[in-house]
Amino acid sequence: MKREVEIDDYFRMKNIGSLSASPDGKFIAYSVSNVYKDFRKGNRSIIHLKDLSAGTSREFGKKDSINFATSFSPDGHTLSFVSGKNSESFFNTVNIETLAEQSVLARGKILSYKWVDNESLVFLLEIDPESKKDTENGDDGYFFEEDDPVARLFRFTFHDGFSPLDEKLQVWEFDYSGGTIAAVASDSHREGSWYNNYLIRMEKNGSWKKIYTPESGQIAMPWVSPAGKKVAFLESMWSDRGVTSGDVMIHDFSTGKTENITASEPKSYSCVSWSGNDSFYTLSDSMGTFELTDFSNGKKVLWSGKGNVFPGFAPLFVTNRDRAFFVYSSSDFPPEIMGVDLKTGKSAKTTDVNTELDDLKSYPWETITWKGTDGLEIYGIFRSAGEKKPLLVYVHGGPTSSSKEIFLDRYSHLVAKGYSIFMPNYRGSTGKGRKYAELNLGDMGGMDFQDIMAGIDYLKEKGYIDPDRIGITGGSYGGFMTSWAVTQSHIFKVGIGLFGISDWVSFHGTTNIAEWDAIQYGESPYVYDKFIKFSPLRYVENVKAKVLLMHGKEDPSVPIGQYFQFYRSLKEHGKDVRFLIFPREGHGFQEKLHVRQSMAETLKMLQENL
Repeated sequence: MKREVEIDDYFRMKNIGSLSASPDGKFIAYSVSNVYKDFRKGNRSIIHLKDLSAGTSREFGKKDSINFATSFSPDGHTLSFVSGKNSESFFNTVNIETLAEQSVLARGKILSYKWVDNESLVFLLEIDPESKKDTENGDDGYFFEEDDPVARLFRFTFHDGFSPLDEKLQVWEFDYSGGTIAAVASDSHREGSWYNNYLIRMEKNGSWKKIYTPESGQIAMPWVSPAGKKVAFLESMWSDRGVTSGDVMIHDFSTGKTENITASEPKSYSCVSWSGNDSFYTLSDSMGTFELTDFSNGKKVLWSGKGNVFPGFAPLFVTNRDRAFFVYSSSDFPPEIMGVDLKTGKSAKTTDVNTELDDLKSYPWETITWKGTDGLEIYGIFRSAGEKKPLLVYVHGGPTSSSKEIFLDRYSHLVAKGYSIFMPNYRGSTGKGRKYAELNLGDMGGMDFQDIMAGIDYLKEKGYIDPDRIGITGGSYGGFMTSWAVTQSHIFKVGIGLFGISDWVSFHGTTNIAEWDAIQYGESPYVYDKFIKFSPLRYVENVKAKVLLMHGKEDPSVPIGQYFQFYRSLKEHGKDVRFLIFPREGHGFQEKLHVRQSMAETLKMLQENL
């Protein structure tokens, strides 16, 4: 007998990540962790090595550490992974036959790495500047934006250790194959400089040249072809580094030409895996339906599924000689690794990590479409608790991301408590191609907000909801949209904002990604036009909803001052507002007790006011 979901059920779920497949097709490796951090212990995870033919698995990893970034040596005999704890970062290897282990302390924080051959690798390390001070003795003054860590590429051999390939270039991500390194780089190590990035080609001796700069937007996720002759990568206008789905670009190193091979497609691509020097597989999302496609065979779709491929911010898959693997969840089952036969397209679950959740009831998700005020088709997800039930509108962050179906999330328990959930994927979201994802440029809070309101009107017209009991919530850009919504409309009885922007001008001056807002709005913040026009802080006198704000004290992207300002203004205008602050949290809540309290306070707010 299945039972209703409770808040604490969320913490029973396990995250699966760092997926890799051995080149000989015998093994997969992956990490398993909790969906939360433990107080004072941080993230912890363990590595699993699974024998695909025998079905058996072994566990590896340093105790009380986060173990991640699995990979296999080119001959398939060695499993590698990274372990991190505090400021230390270790590169670990395991001989799959003898189980002999080796661990090397890196010269910096390991961000990623690629095998060159069975004896050498290339690492991307985050290095603290020479000016870093002695924090233990209080000598810890630093210059803003000058003393941030930098990311550099290093050559590594088991005999000679680490040596730098280049000591000036800021590298965000890279790939290696066939003697060629392709990397996404920028001129500065500041976080915001990622928004002005470009593609480089680097030789093994460290010499490099810039080969592609996007006319607009950013690039991400380079994948070099087996012979090192071409590189595939993604391009779009994005709101967050690492949250990337867009068009697939192919650059030919010999001709210097770059081609957009998915231009105008109503799909958002997130991953490429080469199957030859001119053939590859892709993963794409079309309004919440994922497709694994073979581009060497007339874009033949091998597999499709409605749900969510992980990680949600940048869905990935890996391949070996005959199968593709990815972490997948739908409304019917929690995250597990799926394997897809690359010849037949047949799929099968290959892990049982989350069987503990088998006792839980699943709640149906419905993809709905409606027309925006200008006639554009908008899409989203509706989770119904029954007709005429109170509605919570959840606005995703980004804005260049989307809400997708999943078995269990931080809002599932609300459906069990009788609240319907509406998750609009307004213009500016992924899942309908690059053009759709870029439609709110210069207009954040304009037509995208109208899309959300039109979606609510659609639910009203269908009789799906109680029109007098509506609340809104969201984090980051969704937090901005929550504050914006309660200042622009009186239909919301409750506004529950999480780490959102209330004043675009002060945000620009305090965030670590100051390039982003100027690019997204298409103007200098010192014009004081859109940056004032779309700031919720300017309209607090309009608020009638009861407001709950939640923010992490250490948030570098949306500094907590955004909610200090909004709270103070609401309070001094006589509005009903509370402000919950979580110490040690950055941009999002991770500690178990913090996550639980945020979920419980959300439920309490709804029960008392809807």
